[in-house]
Amino acid sequence: MRCDSSGKLLEFTISVVFYTRFRQKRVTPAKPSIICLVNMETACKVVVKGRVTGVGFRYSTVRQAAAFPSLKGYVRNVGPSEVEALFQGEESEVDRMAEWMKSGPGWARVDNYSKTKLPLSGNLPLFTVR
Repeated sequence: MRCDSSGKLLEFTISVVFYTRFRQKRVTPAKPSIICLVNMETACKVVVKGRVTGVGFRYSTVRQAAAFPSLKGYVRNVGPSEVEALFQGEESEVDRMAEWMKSGPGWARVDNYSKTKLPLSGNLPLFTVR
């Protein structure tokens, strides 16, 4: 069993041993291991400021999010130079999208980035623009 620094379960291993009888002798084959990676669901809000409105940032975010099947949430303009996105899904996918938001599409410029963890919400649609 392996946990991260906050105590979240990252993976655990189940070992199975098979015993067979062959000519009155017990033969133990090599112990197979089953490794189950547990990918926890998480949610976060990302706010970026800079040249992020009027440059296709929201629609690029939706195109980027389409590569992650478990991702739900939205992206929207908050002010004249501010975009907010809420991501919910498998932790690895949420982290990758939040990381992408640090730079955004090539023609955007992110001057300020903030990420806040949120509790899970059960009523989020597939990722969309609001």
